[in-house]
Amino acid sequence: MKPLSHTETSTLQVLLSWGEDLVARAVASMKPKHSASQAAAAVAESGNPSGV
Repeated sequence: MKPLSHTETSTLQVLLSWGEDLVARAVASMKPKHSASQAAAAVAESGNPSGV
């Protein structure tokens, strides 16, 4: 196996960085915007058990 050239190493680092960013964004988008306790408090405050 031959050693990687500088260009190949840079390209690999860019691809890995892009992949890490893509995964981080995907994980961040899965987080709920409100916690369960905030939702429960809002429902209790509204007095409407359906929460609407």
